Amino acid sequence: MIKQILNPDLYHGDNKKENYFEGWYFKISDMENNLSMAFIPGIIKGHEGHSFIQYVNGFEKQFSYFTFSKDDFRASKSEFNISIGKNIFFIKGLKLDLTDENSKIKVDVNFNHIEKWPDSTINPGSMGFYNYLSFMECYSQVCAMNGYVSGAVEINDKKYILNKGKIYIEKNWGENFPYSWFWMQSNCFSKDISITCSIAHIPFPISSFRGFLIGLKFNNKFIKFTTINKSKLTTIKTARDVRLVATNKEYELTLESITNSSEFLLLHGPTGDKMQPFVKESITSKLHLVLKSFPEKKVVLEDTGIFAGIEYGGNFEELFF
Repeated sequence: MIKQILNPDLYHGDNKKENYFEGWYFKISDMENNLSMAFIPGIIKGHEGHSFIQYVNGFEKQFSYFTFSKDDFRASKSEFNISIGKNIFFIKGLKLDLTDENSKIKVDVNFNHIEKWPDSTINPGSMGFYNYLSFMECYSQVCAMNGYVSGAVEINDKKYILNKGKIYIEKNWGENFPYSWFWMQSNCFSKDISITCSIAHIPFPISSFRGFLIGLKFNNKFIKFTTINKSKLTTIKTARDVRLVATNKEYELTLESITNSSEFLLLHGPTGDKMQPFVKESITSKLHLVLKSFPEKKVVLEDTGIFAGIEYGGNFEELFF
């Protein structure tokens, strides 16, 4: 198990029998082709256990849930490489062939120049030392903050050639999703910027707590605002969007989502041993950021990301206080 703790990208579910899920999230954005899509391979164990691949096409507003048997799921014990049926997902690319009554999808793409979340033995992965705690109901990992995509994507007989696409990869695993959560991400800015932000109300023995995880990469610099490094977070929900301000010892970061309700699709998430539709997500929104030095409040960086991922679930109103 120590190998999985030190490398959270790997599959953790070999010894799990029931009430367990694990899923990876691959988001591909390509500005040249006006393409924003996500593929979510995973497995859920229990009475209704199965493996699956969720497909999200933001601009076409398409969603498909492809179901496979548990035996169709395979995962390498030594590297980030999983397959479901003949579909392969790994840190260097995707090879997919999926068909249902709504969608016919073929993907053969390579990833390169992958940018990881910096970690250490003491703080492995993006969750840090929380990965060592065996009693948490849900874990998460940012597998790739940013990277480039090249290759071909075919959707319903329309073919896209990707030369300068972007990839973002993360994963979740455990017994249940958090009580509530909110997520924002983009790596499509006018400058070389990638950002991911997760806020969740997390069950813990005896009580629960609001945890957050924000990583910002720009100009070969990586800045963290997390519960672990004792950053501070203020969140405000406006009529339709979310504005938050995070501070650490050196910086103040303001993030604001820019969404339209018509952009959101309904994805599936785990509840016990079932996958059910309750996750609301857009991958065609915008995300505005302002980074200031702290405490001087001098603007260091300001930009707006497009093809942004915005997702929420549960009673997420409780996150804003």
